[in-house]
Amino acid sequence: MLVLGINTATSITQIALVEDEKILAEKSWISEQNESEKLLPELQKILNENGKIWRDLEKLAVIQGPGPFTALRVSIAIANALSYGLKIPIIGVPVVDYWKYRFDSDFILYAGLNRVHFKGNLKNFDDVLEKIEPDLKVSGHLRENQIEALTEKGAKWVDEKELPTFGSFISDLKKDYEEESLIEPLYFAPPHITKSKKAYK
Repeated sequence: MLVLGINTATSITQIALVEDEKILAEKSWISEQNESEKLLPELQKILNENGKIWRDLEKLAVIQGPGPFTALRVSIAIANALSYGLKIPIIGVPVVDYWKYRFDSDFILYAGLNRVHFKGNLKNFDDVLEKIEPDLKVSGHLRENQIEALTEKGAKWVDEKELPTFGSFISDLKKDYEEESLIEPLYFAPPHITKSKKAYK
């Protein structure tokens, strides 16, 4: 079975192509809020480089959040369109499940505006930093200056290169998740959308 995995729920975008639990290819890059321009071409490239076409796909696996509004909106829209057009199922996976698979200790995920997702809650990074315990093993997706601040407080940062990859997660995806034809994004917080001027009349 050929499965395409997509993750835009963290500050690092990740894609993977897996066939019969074998990782054919995977790629990641630092998100620069340009997924609407970059994600689809990169998905096309990963298929081309492995001699596959869209019609070969049999399933999609997408990290559906919580995560940044725009990046998730793009990846979920692409996944839903592919599911509809190719008539294949999608598995939506919470980002916390993905990180629990990778790292069984504490993990911190950057959520924008100096906020982080830590221990199941959205918190201000400075508040987390104040309460950090020395020698705490921690990993995740953070800005470089945030990682430096944690290590200065005595936390032991585990580099992502030491953890199982996104492709490993997709190839090892258990049947605990429902296959759907349409999934919705999960957000750290409701998007800040300006009300229509008509609402004020």
